[in-house]
Amino acid sequence: MAHVKAKSSSHKATNTSTSTVNATAKSTAISTIKSVHGAFTSLPLIGLIIAEFLGTFIITVAFLEMQGSPLFYGFALIGAVLMIGGVSGAHLNPAVTIGALATRKITALNAFLYVLAQILGAVAAWWVLTLFAKASVIGSAEPNAVFHSAAIFTGSDTTAIQSWTDKGWLLFYIELLGTSIMSLGIATALRLRKNKIVASFAAGLAATIALYITLTLASSLSSLVTSQNSVGLVFLNPAIAAAAGAFTWPLASWEISIYAVAPVIGGIIGFILQDYLYSQSSENSCDCECSENCTCCK
Repeated sequence: MAHVKAKSSSHKATNTSTSTVNATAKSTAISTIKSVHGAFTSLPLIGLIIAEFLGTFIITVAFLEMQGSPLFYGFALIGAVLMIGGVSGAHLNPAVTIGALATRKITALNAFLYVLAQILGAVAAWWVLTLFAKASVIGSAEPNAVFHSAAIFTGSDTTAIQSWTDKGWLLFYIELLGTSIMSLGIATALRLRKNKIVASFAAGLAATIALYITLTLASSLSSLVTSQNSVGLVFLNPAIAAAAGAFTWPLASWEISIYAVAPVIGGIIGFILQDYLYSQSSENSCDCECSENCTCCK
């Protein structure tokens, strides 16, 4: 009888020890999750990076999947601004971020992290679409053919190459014009962040108008390239251009000029214009959600 009681006591002690270990492990897991959550919430930069990554991912998918359709892209941008605009301002474009940096609306560190997140978001979008393309019925097609790569011509068509070399600066000015218009709208949206609906439509409509104008102008360049494999040329966003294959290795000077330099200059022009128009407005009260140290409305 004593042996049975001793065995029962030993079994209870084992169960108690196991329960204690399980409870300790559970408590440790919960504590770890809370610590990670606390680290994320206490580091606002992480939220900004994630927001820019996700927003750029969304608009890049929309742009590539719909082959640069201005209306569809505009609605995608409206949705992205509504989703993450309250977190990061929804720049979603290196040209916009550099324009904000040039007009002192964002710090250099934040600008660097924004641009990095935007590029990674665009590349991730291209990667996901490529995986779906390869797994679908059209999987035998090249991803660039499916998503209209920025490559203006393929092969060794020397006539096309020479035609492009002679007239390529027209596309530079088209990208410059389009990005200036779009950045003007986005800079306006940043001042209206408190009213998210108005801000999102300001950014989306500006992008739609800019794409319509630039695509119309760019269509006139089709006769300049004799290759039958010529495709869409306008992006207004260096991150999306990179995802679409605009930059090849080794980098060519015209690629950098058209798809990187021109949008950046356009982004700066757009923000400078917005600052000037704001300074001339009789209703120049800022409507953003920043603190008393706000830089959006300066």
